Amino acid sequence: LVEDNEINTFLAQTILENKRMIVDVAENGLIAIEKIKNKKYDIILMDMQMPVMNGVEATIQIRKLNDIFKANIPIVAMTANAGAAEIKACMDAGMNDTLIKPFALSSLISLLNLHLYNQKNNDYEI
Repeated sequence: LVEDNEINTFLAQTILENKRMIVDVAENGLIAIEKIKNKKYDIILMDMQMPVMNGVEATIQIRKLNDIFKANIPIVAMTANAGAAEIKACMDAGMNDTLIKPFALSSLISLLNLHLYNQKNNDYEI
């Protein structure tokens, strides 16, 4: 979970942990990239507007990683800006999907099931 807002982090982390997911938090894109280089993740929920490095910049850097698995981690943008230009920027950066804030629990669960279940060698269902 890459999110700089403490309330949004708390809410998303609580929801995910209640679904028995292990959550690691990064406060900005730069921290997320460093964590990804050193650990395996199944999915990234990426806020778009953060200090230091935003979600688009972080996604571009993740997609350039030399490790094929890490470079292809599903990344879901989390944004309150649902305009066409913002969504296009997410997709152009290499994100797999977009979750509009505030989001319904059912929307989050659907996206997690879609992206986690479709990964090879995984058998997730939330």
